[in-house]
Amino acid sequence: VAGVSSVLSLAAGVHRIQGRRRVRVAALVEVFVAGRSGGLQQSDYNPPNIGIRKVRVVAVWRWGYHSSGGVAVASLQSVLTMDGIADGETSGYCDPKTLQVADGLLFLGGSIGRQSLDTNEATSGAAVYIAKPAVRDGWTCVPIPDIAAKRVSALAATDDTSPHLAVGFSDGSVSVMTYELAARTNRLNRQQVTAKNTSSVLLLQPLGRIMGEAEV
Repeated sequence: VAGVSSVLSLAAGVHRIQGRRRVRVAALVEVFVAGRSGGLQQSDYNPPNIGIRKVRVVAVWRWGYHSSGGVAVASLQSVLTMDGIADGETSGYCDPKTLQVADGLLFLGGSIGRQSLDTNEATSGAAVYIAKPAVRDGWTCVPIPDIAAKRVSALAATDDTSPHLAVGFSDGSVSVMTYELAARTNRLNRQQVTAKNTSSVLLLQPLGRIMGEAEV
């Protein structure tokens, strides 16, 4: 990593380990990386031959596990790449502003590419991306079923006692869901970014919904 270009979003959340409250802070950042996508050769170590590219990652720090002089210190827990969901050039997209941290989970809202059953044309649908950095298993895509909106535009999560996630959609509707199953699952499956994976839908269960303007 050659440096940080910008910090796109920050989020913090609380979870419990053996009854003790712990804090995690996540930052979605753009960093400059030196090298080439195909790997570096010996001749590439001359400065003119090393390219600089910008990539997005989510860095996660944790507080409360260690202390120094009676003061809790932070430690970097993990860094997750955003392959396939960062730029919209592939089948997935996420909005950096939707980053949330709760119960040891990371949430990002966005969209997922899918195929229309009626016209057989490529389109997009709303989706939430979930990661559990404690096991470094990448991102799991959770398509939101029975929603006409093409993307998730906002997220808000409660943590510690009530595993609820409020999801705002691009059509103005809002759903409240429980992520209890995702929190209890030890290792989330790292699925390919595709709407064909339907098992992950169970990780978010709907509790209630407010209709958008298009539905009224």
